[in-house]
Formats: sequence, C-alpha cells, structure tokens
Amino acid sequence: MARIVFQLGREWEICFFELRQVAATWGLKPEPLSDSLAEIRDFPFHRGLASFCNQLGGTTRAIYCWDEDPPSFRENFQKGKVFLPKGPWAVSTLEEDLALQREEIRQFIKDLINDHPQARGREERTIPGDTQVVPSRVFQNVLQRGGAEVCLWREGSEVRYGKTEWIFSPEEYADRDIGKPNRPRRRGLLPPKLARQMVNLARTQNMKTLLDPFCGSGVILIEGLALKLCVWGSDFRDEALDQSRENLEWFRTGSTRNPELVKGLTRVDARQLSLSFRPLSFDAVVGEGDLGPPLRGPVPRKTAISLAKSLERLYIPTFAEIRTILKPGGRVCLAVPFWIPEEGDPIEVNLKRRLALMGYQPVLPDRGFDPLQYNRPGQRVGRALYVLESPL
Repeated sequence: MARIVFQLGREWEICFFELRQVAATWGLKPEPLSDSLAEIRDFPFHRGLASFCNQLGGTTRAIYCWDEDPPSFRENFQKGKVFLPKGPWAVSTLEEDLALQREEIRQFIKDLINDHPQARGREERTIPGDTQVVPSRVFQNVLQRGGAEVCLWREGSEVRYGKTEWIFSPEEYADRDIGKPNRPRRRGLLPPKLARQMVNLARTQNMKTLLDPFCGSGVILIEGLALKLCVWGSDFRDEALDQSRENLEWFRTGSTRNPELVKGLTRVDARQLSLSFRPLSFDAVVGEGDLGPPLRGPVPRKTAISLAKSLERLYIPTFAEIRTILKPGGRVCLAVPFWIPEEGDPIEVNLKRRLALMGYQPVLPDRGFDPLQYNRPGQRVGRALYVLESPL
C-alpha cells in the first residue's frame, strides 16, 4: 500500500469528482488536499497505478509520497537512500512559493550524482528557473527516457516530497482530437479529455453499456470504446451519424478495440429516444446537447435569458426520455449550455426542479442538482454538467 498524491487539472471540481467516481470502482476514496491536489492513502500498488490513472481525463500527475518527517527525509535524501537518478531527472513544485526548497533538492541531486559513480552523467532535463514544469515536457524529456521527476508541495506548514509515478501523456488525446478524419469546425467541439471525464462521472462498478443521444462526430463514443464499454449512438442528423461512423471505424482500425463493442448508430430525435430504445436498456447515458447558436461579442442578459428559455423545449423532454431508458441505478452525465452575460450572474437552462420531479437523484450529494461548470476564460458559453442517477 502507498500514499499517492494526484495533481488535478484546471477545472478542479470536475477533475476531483471524476477521480472520486473512478476510485469508487476500485473501492478507494480520494480526499482533497488543496484546490489542485488530492490524495488516496493505502493505494493498492500491486493493482497497477498506471492502469488506474490511464482511465482519467483530468489528472495531470500521480506522485508516490515519501511520507517521512521533513528532517529525516532531508538527511536520508542527502545520503542517497531516497532517490538516485537512473536517467534524466527533473524537480518540479506543485505550488508557486517553493522555489527555494526546489533549489535545495536540485543541489542535493547534483551532489548525489557527483558522489556516486553509477549516477555520473545523469542530466537535468528542465530549465533551472522553471518551478512548475509542464507535464508534456517531463513526459517527453524525462520519463520516456527512463528518468524520474521529484515533486514538492505544501500540506499545511509542512513541505512534502514525492516521486512522479505517472504523468499525463498528451499524445493520445491530441490524436483523438485532431487526428480523426471527421472533425467538424462549424460546431462547438467537445474536447476528448472532457468527454473522458464525462464518461467517468457516470461510472458505476458494473457499467458496461453507454448511449450518447447527441453523438455528433462520435467523441464520447470513442472515449467509451477506449474504456472498453459497449456503445450506442443516436442523433437526428444523418450527417452526424456518418461522421460518427467514419470516426469510430478510424479509431477501431488504429487500435485493438473489439469491433463488437460498437452496437449501433440510430437516427432519432433525443426527445423521442423511447421510440428506438427499449425501457431500462442502458447503464449510462452521456452526451453534449445543442449549445445554442454561435455568439459574437458580449452577450446581453436579455439574449442569454431568451436562449436558455428556448432550449428548455429540447432538454426537459430529453431528460424525461433518458429516464425511461436508463436501468435502475444507471447514470446520466449531460452537458447543457449556460451563458455568461456582459453583466450579472451566469444564466442556466431552468432544469433543477424538473429533474427532481422526474425522479432523478444527484450522484454528487454535496452538490445536489447544481451542475458542474466547465468554461474557459473569455468564453461566453460554458457547459453545465448534470450528473444524475435513476433510483434503484
């Protein structure tokens, strides 16, 4: 067993709740340490940390914590009992105010290399002034070459240290983002990392089947396949179904995924899912619906309210239909737009009370029916992620 500290991505809440959902399927419970870090104590290392982390879309690093008291740690580190580079190395801080401590560890490592003949020639592969080293650089310049990264972070008044055991690799997601044959540019694109997080937010222990009722170009379906789920897609546009079909075939031929995991693509309006799918058919329904028309310039509050009202006609019946095709205990994670007007609070589609009346239960009880929000700086339209469960 080991204590593992996870560095989470920019949308901290989404990343933490994703980690919590996946950890629950392993019988584990993460706890937050800060607004960018979480921990799992007694992680079963024998089950494979990489196989756990490779499921996640929002985690940046997984770090084995050297959980000794700081004075003993420094003494043992200086003696080479804790760490001795076997390849390229880097030292990174996970918080901005630890530059002095980082320099101390860097000097320890340099002294170790000078004192141990077997470590001679091991090079530092980061710029000395870079305290928070970009994960992709560490992956490419250090870990891929058999090296190691030491990380520093603060817990209360204490500085903690650890060795990176897993780090996010951007190549796979980049390929699934820009490498697929159909990547429509005229519609808002769902990032594959967020699609993976959405699938994970709907995770249960026995999840095997997934439907995306707004499948578009198949982004969520591909992430479901990558997690070895049986996937169905539906959309009311023939163009979208053709794009999904081509992208799914591209993904299957470029990987070892079982072609039988793709169960079908169906043309149906999301407000009429029960016409094409039997009741109680799916373990999970995950999708991103219509985000509304493209907007240019600041959004007047009156416009945002009007857009939210108009989309009630799509989302209220869609959630009602999803409720009929979900198995008891099945989950839904649906991305619905919200708008950031030029003044005042964000405007959401009015759904919360209706979702409760439909019989849904919140998967994240500490949030109730409040959605998780995903939006990037400067965006006028964000994604509200509703994570719900059909009662047993």
